[in-house]
Amino acid sequence: MCGFVGIVNLNGEAVQADLLSSMSQKIAHRGPDDDGVATMGSCGFAFRRLSIIDLSAAGHQPMTTADGRFTVVFNGEIYNYRELRTELLASGALLRTHSDTEVLLHLFERHGARMLERLSGMFAFAIWDARDRHLFVARDRAGIKPLYFLVLPGERLYFASEIKAILADSRVRRAVEPRALMQYLFFGHSSAPLTMFQGIEKLPAGSLLEFKNDQISQRKYWDVLDPTAAPLEHGSPVQIVGRLLRSAVKSHMVSDVPVGAFLSGGIDSSAIVAFMSQTARPVETFCVGFDVGGGYNELSDAGRIAKRFNATHHELIVSHADAIAQIETLVHHYDEPFADAAALPTLLVSRFARNYVKVVMTGEGSDELFGGYRRYVLEDLANRMQNAPAGFGMVASRILAGRGHSRAARRLIDFMSESPQAERYGRFLAQMDWSLIPRLMRPEVLDAASDYDPLWKYKECFVQGRRLDHVNRLLYTDFSTWLVDTYLEKVDKATMAFGLEARVPFLDHQLAEAAFRIPGSAKIRGFVTKLPLKRALAGVLPARTLIKPKHGFSVPIDEWFRGPLKSFLRDTLLAPDARSSEWLDATTIAEICDGHFTGTRSNGTALWILLNFELWLRHYLN
Repeated sequence: MCGFVGIVNLNGEAVQADLLSSMSQKIAHRGPDDDGVATMGSCGFAFRRLSIIDLSAAGHQPMTTADGRFTVVFNGEIYNYRELRTELLASGALLRTHSDTEVLLHLFERHGARMLERLSGMFAFAIWDARDRHLFVARDRAGIKPLYFLVLPGERLYFASEIKAILADSRVRRAVEPRALMQYLFFGHSSAPLTMFQGIEKLPAGSLLEFKNDQISQRKYWDVLDPTAAPLEHGSPVQIVGRLLRSAVKSHMVSDVPVGAFLSGGIDSSAIVAFMSQTARPVETFCVGFDVGGGYNELSDAGRIAKRFNATHHELIVSHADAIAQIETLVHHYDEPFADAAALPTLLVSRFARNYVKVVMTGEGSDELFGGYRRYVLEDLANRMQNAPAGFGMVASRILAGRGHSRAARRLIDFMSESPQAERYGRFLAQMDWSLIPRLMRPEVLDAASDYDPLWKYKECFVQGRRLDHVNRLLYTDFSTWLVDTYLEKVDKATMAFGLEARVPFLDHQLAEAAFRIPGSAKIRGFVTKLPLKRALAGVLPARTLIKPKHGFSVPIDEWFRGPLKSFLRDTLLAPDARSSEWLDATTIAEICDGHFTGTRSNGTALWILLNFELWLRHYLN
């Protein structure tokens, strides 16, 4: 919906409006329709609006209550705001607009932090209580909408929808965080609360931040495993999943502008389009493919689904030339080095879709709820093999190889002996050879991160999910790590770069809570994944869609780095003045390049990680 920035001067000094304006300008792309600034003594907000609900001037932000006590800035959508608004009116509230923003204000006025229990939606917002000098900041349950903050002790608290807005203040120091760099080299992303900038933190999903009584505090208010969550509704898991998904898509259609969808032709996006088509016709759908063709395209599958549901379908073809032309734009918008190569086509299809709509729905979250990734099958096998008779693992690996999963079979054998499970799973997901990192990081950088364990989050998730069966334990770990730190961040940054809002109906909190109450054995059986979802969609989607193997959003970086992007990559990473040589060993980088160029190793992912780090250093730390 938009973007915002805020400052609280901890020393009580008045916040300057011109500083807020300059910070807000850095994220103007998030909200091209309107902007506003409000100063409330030692606190100040600035806002960039993308008008989706209540398009009138009445929806202007920052928004303040009639008595001047509470002021809010809000990024996101509250899908049940109409029901909440009706309740507020019945209780005597005087509402001046038809916006969800005003609903937030009055809910906080009445319920304080407990208001969060009543919200269904995606959000990051900040509310200032001028009477009590109390700042309340919250991020939605799943972490769909981002929120970053920086504390300069005794001086200032900054918070914003994007890091670049915080960096707009010249007093903010720009320095690489060695622990985040280690995390990035292993997994291709930083992990909350760390970012690649020393001192700047991500507010974790489902968390709130407060400044009250001159103290800053932070706590988590929701977890998908929360024992207080509502029990499963009446009915079978298949019936419940179908009912909740249909309801989630319908609620996510609330908008005063047209809503489209990203469509890959896979189960998740196809299900969303199917249910959207029951509410609005025709749905505008968007698919992206690559000019190399082959396994990198799902265009034909997407086209068939679009035709079945009478969608107005649009296709975009991406080439290596687009990668060269847009990678600097990508680095700028992501603020941190970001190694999911699918960010590039997501950025391009977002720009393309913005020519037609202001809102799209996406299928993120389904795999983490219902067990869609093939690695869950492998990990479940590995877990079973540890207690199986000798030689049984070799038989399983041969079966995998016979089904076309030879690489997966090798990894299964490699990781069967790993223990404990959290470490095995974390190493399984590493994007770069685990043994390479100590050689790649310069000794002084490695020493600065010596107390950091890049697997800490995996270990924490395995402890928190200790009562879950093995499959759901894996899903919970991915829900808490990869989903929020990679996939949701990828979509938010790519879409909002062009003022396009992305909605994620699979992450409706009621659907997510229900999914984690379904046993893992009902989600994955043998090599079949996502059983409850597939059965719920029988009769909704074609059988061909339900049985086709998961495709994934693959990008041909291996081919590009051996072909048309080889010179660009080599000239960037191996340049005499390469910035990354201050943190990473240039000889090891050259070895990684040579191994890929000669074909002795497939280092495309490692090279994408290194390329993004180098370009990020040039863009943000020069």
